[in-house]
Amino acid sequence: MLRTEMKDVELARLRLKEKGLSLVVVKDGKVIFETEAHGIKGFLEAIKLLDKELAGSSVADKNVGRAVALLCVYFQVSAMLAVIISTEGIKVLKDNNIPYQFERCVPNILNQRRNDICPSKNLLSHSQLLKSIQKTPKSPTITAMNLDLNAHNI
Repeated sequence: MLRTEMKDVELARLRLKEKGLSLVVVKDGKVIFETEAHGIKGFLEAIKLLDKELAGSSVADKNVGRAVALLCVYFQVSAMLAVIISTEGIKVLKDNNIPYQFERCVPNILNQRRNDICPSKNLLSHSQLLKSIQKTPKSPTITAMNLDLNAHNI
């Protein structure tokens, strides 16, 4: 990990912890996005707002599963810090040479009620997830084949 990435990921980690956030995105020493939104919603908000500016950023996220890891790959995130990460999330990041740190690894990320696997894990396959992100000139639109994230409590 480059020195700038190390500083960015550390700043993202500190903000995540100090402010009780769910997601923090840092680039070139500046916080460019933060949210308390749970699940994949926070990352989708970051995509809508930042689009290509995500490339080269460092991300700290409370829960990283396969879906978030795939989005990190697609949007060329430079480094990831996860409080909790799934084994599949690690595999995606490792296979795509994205440096990562984590506090705890679990077999699966659970839903908000903690009574089942996170619904975003099974919504789409790897290729479907990447194909579902359609770019427009100003911002991406998540179409996901008429996927309604609210209907799946994501």
